[in-house]
Amino acid sequence: MKKSTLALALVFLILSWAQLSTLDSRPSTLSALAQGEIRVVSQTQENRFPKELALQLKAEADREIQKITVFYRLGSSRSTSYAYPTFTAGRTVQAEYALPTGGSRYVVPGSEVEYYYEIEDAGGAVLKTQPVRFTYEDTRFEWQKLEGQGVTVYYYGQDRVARVVLESAQETLAKMKTRAGQSLQRPVKVYVYGSKREMDVALPFRSETTARDLITQGEAFSEADLVMILGSDPDVKATTAHELTHLITHQLTDNPFGGIPTWLNEGLSMYAEGELRAANQKAVEDAIRRNSLLTLRAASSMPGKPEQVNLFYGQAYSVVRYLVDTYGPDKMSQ
Repeated sequence: MKKSTLALALVFLILSWAQLSTLDSRPSTLSALAQGEIRVVSQTQENRFPKELALQLKAEADREIQKITVFYRLGSSRSTSYAYPTFTAGRTVQAEYALPTGGSRYVVPGSEVEYYYEIEDAGGAVLKTQPVRFTYEDTRFEWQKLEGQGVTVYYYGQDRVARVVLESAQETLAKMKTRAGQSLQRPVKVYVYGSKREMDVALPFRSETTARDLITQGEAFSEADLVMILGSDPDVKATTAHELTHLITHQLTDNPFGGIPTWLNEGLSMYAEGELRAANQKAVEDAIRRNSLLTLRAASSMPGKPEQVNLFYGQAYSVVRYLVDTYGPDKMSQ
């Protein structure tokens, strides 16, 4: 008899608690419903290479949409930026934000772009959209690709050169892992351009004189895990090895406090190329004869005098090779 009474009492308490809980939850549910609903009709992106990326949104709501914020992240960056698209407030809106990709706001083609919106209506309701991820491409060409271990080579109409670049990339990764203890942390892309004229358009802004006189054989863009290579370069294999190693080194040493010395960064990339080039070797031998070698402290950054550039690269290679040969890959990795 006592057990039945206790059981009934427990049932009564549980039912009472459930009813109170339901009543307590009603105000927040009603409040959420009262705020109305925001709906995304469409969101697209228009590539206006090389000037900008247009991020476009169409949305509607039960109440007037008053604020839209777009959050975006470029390449392998850890930081997220934000901006305010242009639109006219209303229950149905069309918004656009033109994300600059040229000039002082340069974005390297091939970069991954991720973005999402926060949309707020007059009642205070906020909708956060799902992130969208896409690749900002150089739209002048129909890109083909060759895929290897950790590396994808993008090219147009240069199948033989693309295969040479991929072969060099794979050899470089194997060499630097075995000899210098360096391995990729993230996959990388290599874009091969057919001519200087075509590649110049995709590179960061340079003055007309610089663009005319300077031939860029290759350039690494660590923020995008990407390398651009000039396919017509006769030293395309060495250039690929050099620039790819810059990406590996960056991935292994990137931190918020400071970079490694330039002699170590460039020395690793010179070591990846293979034997030292004749001009660099001669500069080192001449400096030894004249007792005018650069100190490592002086080589922590690029030399300001053009006549010291060959010496700088030669010394950087020599020091890194000494460290690798003497201490091995484990110590170099540390």
